[in-house]
Amino acid sequence: MERRNQFRVVICDLVLRLPLAKPNGPGAMQSQPSTFCKIFFKSRSCKVVHVPTFFSNGQEPAALLNKPAAVFDLSDAEMSLLSKSKKPEHLIFELHSRSSDGPVCGFSTDRVLGTVKLPLDFSQVRHNHETQFHGGWMDLDKKAKKENRLGVSYPQLQVSVHVEPDTRISLKFTGSPKGNVEIYCMEDPIRRPIFRSTFTWGPGPEANLVQPDKPAKGLNSWMLQQLCLGEKKVELRSGWSVTIRNTSGSPVAVASMLVPYVPKMQPLAWLIEQLGEDGWVPWGRLAAWHAVPDTGIHIRFEKVTCAQEVEWLVNPNQGGTLSIDYQSSRRGGFVFSASVGSEGSRWSLPTVEVSAKHIKCVEDAAPFLALAGAINLSVDACQRFI
Repeated sequence: MERRNQFRVVICDLVLRLPLAKPNGPGAMQSQPSTFCKIFFKSRSCKVVHVPTFFSNGQEPAALLNKPAAVFDLSDAEMSLLSKSKKPEHLIFELHSRSSDGPVCGFSTDRVLGTVKLPLDFSQVRHNHETQFHGGWMDLDKKAKKENRLGVSYPQLQVSVHVEPDTRISLKFTGSPKGNVEIYCMEDPIRRPIFRSTFTWGPGPEANLVQPDKPAKGLNSWMLQQLCLGEKKVELRSGWSVTIRNTSGSPVAVASMLVPYVPKMQPLAWLIEQLGEDGWVPWGRLAAWHAVPDTGIHIRFEKVTCAQEVEWLVNPNQGGTLSIDYQSSRRGGFVFSASVGSEGSRWSLPTVEVSAKHIKCVEDAAPFLALAGAINLSVDACQRFI
């Protein structure tokens, strides 16, 4: 599979230091005022992040450091242009404070504390290793050095900025996961399938339809009422599975629905398995549900090997992209993303991206594809109950 090279500008360790302490003592962590930062880079949408603030004589709280705050993605072509540019690009940090009392008389209490501009020289960036741009304290602009409402002067911002290579593999379904479709690599010069996704549901065709006048055996009467209200035939959303097969037709990953979705009673649950040397091995667990008054669908994923949960809220009418991204490579970096949408929408043909770090052989991409299929089918299963 062909791979796509790109880069990530990672901003970490954002901390605001206000050297002169308030009367409650030096070194005390202040919860008021709340401080946030708007980060601007090129024409990208600005990132808004919370910034921890402390009052001391230069002693920084180590617990607040080494935490990624924001990431900007750059394509290989963009990086090539930036590395050839004679003028450095700038990261702009705009610091704001916000009173805990909220708006006064309808007016916002936000106050600009100051701005920091950090020049970035991309000519030193390489494809094979991380490039450090800055790490340390920076003075805010001259305006911020004037006495302000916080009762302190000369605030400083701690920030660490580096660029890291981020190689990904892009895959696309040729149809909805609710069918038998091919999957190809978007970067390959010749479009050829490398996987096939097959969809099955229920023990047989008779079990896939529930008729109001012929209730399915063992089906809870309340659930039957929910499924059949106002309809002559309703598809029973249970027993679904998505199997990812290699080019020879052998299954290499499968997502199986273990528990059907019952509104207000039980979330939809999936088990994702990968074919190992000795048989099928659990790879991940997925759950989906709708909670009033939310207008979206909650989706939660847990990878078996790392026991880290990721949760998303999906608007099925708008679609979008869900991702597993720990931002800095030191914490795991980008892992996976998939487009999500209801059946028939422009998002219904999932596009999947997987970090090349997680792909040692072609079959390693299969469980991520099964996950993408399960996510999209979960949206389809839960959408009618919103």
